[in-house]
Amino acid sequence: MIEEIRKLLGSEKLLLGTDRTLKALRNGTLKKIYFASNVDKKVKEDVEYYKELSDFEVVELKENNVDLGTICKKPFSISVIGLIKWAINENKIRCGAHKANVSLWEHN
Repeated sequence: MIEEIRKLLGSEKLLLGTDRTLKALRNGTLKKIYFASNVDKKVKEDVEYYKELSDFEVVELKENNVDLGTICKKPFSISVIGLIKWAINENKIRCGAHKANVSLWEHN
């Protein structure tokens, strides 16, 4: 799982942080969420609530939030990471772009 996160670092497919990830989750733009081993209980409860309403995978990592921040090359801890969906539909690419906004681009 950590290798998948490392591979996607720097792309617009990863959202780092609880607030951004939960916002994208409410918008239905995530396909997977990664938790640090010491994520806040309230955050887990919120995600479990949305899991009942939507289809996405939850991965609980063995690394804590400080280690996860280091893995993501950030000078701060990270408790939650979201992986954004990408889907191709009728010559358009729908993606969860930066800051969890959804945009449509023409695909040539």
